[in-house]
Amino acid sequence: MNNKVLEYFNGDELAASVWENKYKAENEQTPDDTYERLAKEFGRIESNYKEDHWVLAPTFIKNLFKDGYIIPGGSVLANAGLEKPVSLSNCFVVESPEDSYNSIMKIRNYQIQLMKRRGGVGYDLSKLRPNGAMVNNAASTSTGAASFMDVNSALTNEVAMNGRRK
Repeated sequence: MNNKVLEYFNGDELAASVWENKYKAENEQTPDDTYERLAKEFGRIESNYKEDHWVLAPTFIKNLFKDGYIIPGGSVLANAGLEKPVSLSNCFVVESPEDSYNSIMKIRNYQIQLMKRRGGVGYDLSKLRPNGAMVNNAASTSTGAASFMDVNSALTNEVAMNGRRK
């Protein structure tokens, strides 16, 4: 373990080890370097919305991270600013699908796109017809919302989980 990192964490080997093994980018020497990377990425994104607003953002944002006012999720800490497709939030709630396959597939596409960027996704399936309700297709009756949850679980395993944890 790097003595500089151990010193940064006041001798706390567990904290130093977690940072080194989960959040440290290849060229980073201490968490300050991680905070600098995050501050630059947050400032870069913010500059897309407010011209000239974030001239001093990297220093300001870095201090918010360092002082614990902003604590990004693990995926953000490990990946933001490293040219990887990652979101700046760990979890999202998207709109609930209407009771149609088109709407369900639209929401699943949102789900997949967010999971590709290491985001978790949640939504409400209560608008879907219950099991046994009449439908206008070859099946005659609905399989209910629970049958869609199996596919959602499979999507999560296929898109997000393989390789998610380091």
